[in-house]
Amino acid sequence: MGQWRGLGLALLGLSAGLVVGCTTPEAVRSTTWLRGLPSFRGPTGPDTVQLEWALLERPIGDRYLDQGLWDQVNEQVIALERKDILEDNGFRVAQIGGLLPDELQNMLTSERNNASARRRQLRASDSVTIPLGPARAQCRFQLKEEERAELVTLEQAQLAVVVTPTLTNDSQTRLQFTPQITHGDTKLIFKPDVDGSRWALQGHLPTETYARQGWEVTLATNEYVLIGGRFDHLQTLGNQCFVRSDEPRPVQRLLVIRTGRYVPGVASEMVPDSTAEDCPSPRPTPLAMQAAVGTIRSTSPP
Repeated sequence: MGQWRGLGLALLGLSAGLVVGCTTPEAVRSTTWLRGLPSFRGPTGPDTVQLEWALLERPIGDRYLDQGLWDQVNEQVIALERKDILEDNGFRVAQIGGLLPDELQNMLTSERNNASARRRQLRASDSVTIPLGPARAQCRFQLKEEERAELVTLEQAQLAVVVTPTLTNDSQTRLQFTPQITHGDTKLIFKPDVDGSRWALQGHLPTETYARQGWEVTLATNEYVLIGGRFDHLQTLGNQCFVRSDEPRPVQRLLVIRTGRYVPGVASEMVPDSTAEDCPSPRPTPLAMQAAVGTIRSTSPP
């Protein structure tokens, strides 16, 4: 009993240190899946969405990422007419809220498994492109749609997913996901400037967008969406995105995303970092820590 209470007090004390006052980078690194994020100032207002994501990785063929995790989450979040398309193209998508499974929580707070967490604040209907690892020297897969299958081969291919959030009337956030691949060598083409005042030569990479293989998920506060590839669906787009046998250290990846909404006069759970050098802005209690404290409270004897 004393050990549980001691650990619970330690976690609560640490979370209080994250919420008020200055926190050193070392203190944050051990508790949050958003370690070492650069300072930024994004847009604010009622149409603002805060997006956090982590691209987790483990050795290729990892049993947890291949099956164990999916036994613990809800994969029935995709419309039926889209589910077969996703499976045929090697993608897995699930939604989870509340307490995270222990092993997933450990991955989110592990420097080895989660080395590149990111946070963006953007306006609803704007998009963010999330790379799914380094570029592949060659990407080869069968693109499937209904009864048709097309063999696609792309050189120097950067696989990514484009995420576009929109706000719902019931305070949730709808995320539209579209697989995308840029490939080949940079080409110089004439394009107008941002203000359209003149044309200039600008670098451009050929880009393939697979809207028909996309999907959408609606998230409430404290809910996550998980996106991975099917290990046994070789030569599919999803497998090429998340199962990387071509890298020096072959890995299997999982994309984890959560969102927040900006409400005027109410502090967000995902506050942007301050640009002040001497004291970063107060950080909210990470959901991983909230889950840990909740677990301790539920198991402590009265």
